Amino acid sequence: MSTMELVISFKGEKHHVGMINPEDWTVDRIKAEALKITTVHGLDTVGKILLTVMNPDSKVKVVLDSEYGMKCLFGFHNLMGVTTFEVEVVPILCPQNPDAPLIQSLLFNLGVHMSSEVIDILNDQATATIHEGEIDEDKLLSDWSDKRSDSDGEELVVQPIPTMPVDDIVSVDDIDDSEGSQDSQCESDSDGGGDGLLDDDTRAVEMVVNSSDDDINVGSVKFTKYLEKHEYKLDADGIYRLRLGDVFRDVNHFRQVLHEVMIRKEFNISIKYSEPRRYFATCKEAGCPWFVKGARLNDRNGFWLRGYQKKHECKLTKKSVKVTSTWVAEIMKGHVAIDANVMISLLKNDMQEKFRLKIEKLTMYRVREKASIIVYGDHSKGYEKLFQFFVAFPAQRNAFLNGCRPFIEIDGCHLKGKYGGVLLVAVASDANKGIVPLALCVCEIENTETWTWFLDYLHSYLDDGRQVTFYSDRQKGLLNAIPNTWPTAYHRACCRHMYANFVKEHAGANLRTLFWKAAKSSNKHDYEEAMAHIKEEKLAAYNWLERELQGYTWSMHTYDRNCKVERTDNNASECFNSWILPYRDRPALSMLEEIRCRLMKRFTKKRNEGNTWQKTIAPRIYKELDQTFKKGEKMIVQPSGDLNFQVMDKSYYPARRFIVKLKDRTCDCGYWEIAGLPCCHAMAAIGYARHEIEEYIPFCFTKQAYINTYSVMFSPIPDERTWERGDMPLIDPLIVRKKIGRTKKCRKRAATEPKKHSRRFFVNCLVCGGSNHSVRSCPLRPSVARPSKATSTNSQLSI
Repeated sequence: MSTMELVISFKGEKHHVGMINPEDWTVDRIKAEALKITTVHGLDTVGKILLTVMNPDSKVKVVLDSEYGMKCLFGFHNLMGVTTFEVEVVPILCPQNPDAPLIQSLLFNLGVHMSSEVIDILNDQATATIHEGEIDEDKLLSDWSDKRSDSDGEELVVQPIPTMPVDDIVSVDDIDDSEGSQDSQCESDSDGGGDGLLDDDTRAVEMVVNSSDDDINVGSVKFTKYLEKHEYKLDADGIYRLRLGDVFRDVNHFRQVLHEVMIRKEFNISIKYSEPRRYFATCKEAGCPWFVKGARLNDRNGFWLRGYQKKHECKLTKKSVKVTSTWVAEIMKGHVAIDANVMISLLKNDMQEKFRLKIEKLTMYRVREKASIIVYGDHSKGYEKLFQFFVAFPAQRNAFLNGCRPFIEIDGCHLKGKYGGVLLVAVASDANKGIVPLALCVCEIENTETWTWFLDYLHSYLDDGRQVTFYSDRQKGLLNAIPNTWPTAYHRACCRHMYANFVKEHAGANLRTLFWKAAKSSNKHDYEEAMAHIKEEKLAAYNWLERELQGYTWSMHTYDRNCKVERTDNNASECFNSWILPYRDRPALSMLEEIRCRLMKRFTKKRNEGNTWQKTIAPRIYKELDQTFKKGEKMIVQPSGDLNFQVMDKSYYPARRFIVKLKDRTCDCGYWEIAGLPCCHAMAAIGYARHEIEEYIPFCFTKQAYINTYSVMFSPIPDERTWERGDMPLIDPLIVRKKIGRTKKCRKRAATEPKKHSRRFFVNCLVCGGSNHSVRSCPLRPSVARPSKATSTNSQLSI
């Protein structure tokens, strides 16, 4: 082993011994050299010093207390190429105790480091105390060697306390002995428990706690400085810890911090008393010395941790009675904010991974519900704030008046929150046949009163003198509400909802085909022909249509010609109801705010999208015209002068002739006047005349109409906290009508609607090989010989 230079340092002073041969040196010889620089400081024997060396490999200081350890350190220095062997001398804490070097070495290797200055101060204090007979070395070392009290995986850092008097270094156990049992501490919160662990400022402030300002006046300046110094703050690593002398906002803040510590340490507590002015709790396990004690500052704002024993001598239970759904909801609210219907299994796994807690499934359901209230607000309070949610969306009014056709679809959908209710909605269509929501209304039920109130406000907000056409699914109360509020408006009925009622009594494939043929007949001839076939197929079905649909506009040939809409169903409003489905279970105010934000984004997106169009016709309209033109190419066109044409349509059997008048923009089929777009016969005539299609497209289907629809944007609304409270009375929540059984959240599908896809796996029969059934329901099962259970058992025994 090569030679190296030996350097001994103590309190910043370095002594260069010179070049040495490691094989000739021992620990005692190095200590003898160290005494040459420590003797002047009172450390004149080897029993009062401890040698430490930096490991060049791990960069960690270790104690040099054995020949084997010294040889290993010499070997590490030689292997790493370090030519200087530097030894630092540290005084022994309480050298009077024969076990002190061993204990201090163990603490040093565990990472509990104390500077030489701190050790000198503590040794001087301990010497003075021993002469007075008040403390021994074991007590002093136990205060510094209680590693478990702060063992959270972090390094324990000991701060020097140079101004602390001798009486301050006492054990918590001595405090208990001086005061008596813990039961005597519970009798009053004005005892002196914990005085010995506090400095002069803390002891002076305790006098304020236990006395009135008339008896003892510490001074507001000194008191304020203490509060600023000892105000409770969360550690930098985000972990809650308790320290003696900490000042909390109030007893609730103290309970919250204690709760977090209890969860992290995984133990139970027994609360002796918990009041606004005092708090005392012990470990629930019998015989464990752990306790915590707090008191309120008299005539001051704060709650003081006046007594605290951190040491546990019990077995950790890993159970906590304080793990409530309210506490877990505060932890899990981030998941609910991202997804209001987050899976319960995901929440359970997250709690088990972070806190090692296994929580029941029903508790997690309550957690998700409470977290939703924290994130989105309470359902009942949402109604109280509605009168402040004053919204007059100029963007929606501008869209209907300047870009949309005079066609409004109205519908209602059920809310899925605590109080239920119905959301009424009015929807229009833009130039590209996209939905444009116009107005919303939250009400208790659908009846004539609620629909009249909603349509009355809608009329005063959107009426511009145009002839308006309403489309609905014949909701309750609409028959009387529309004539009372919009006397000149047309009213169409949704054929899809009518067929759902029709098929309940008159099912059949032929009747279904004939019903939709009659509904989509754009001229009277086709309608009468379809109804005649229905009458021939089933007279009762024909009578049902004549009786139930009397007074309704349900066939296309009876539609008004001013709104330029040919649809036979109200899918636009149904699409909007599906669009807001994720928000229908939230409080009323949160739901309306989410819808407003989505509409604000949608209007911005649509405006930017319209500015990128290259053609003057909307893309969806252009695509429909292209498909119609391809159909017209197969027809025979014969001109008749003055832009009149006779078109032979061979898609009928036998072939039919239709008269097209381009100047009047009419066709015998009736579709052009109803939809506002040229039919296949008109497209054939336009192609024959070599005219541009843009000449026959109304303005409501153009790019400019689309841009006008989204020309006005939604104005942002400030945060709710900045709203000014109005003078209007608060709105009570809806009356809850509790029904029998579990609350249904899924909509009931009609008989004509496709069934929801099942997630079940397809099975194949092992007997016949068929699909969608198993062996138990196989029709060939009785003819297949199968071994009995007794036979198979006997065969196994024989083997």
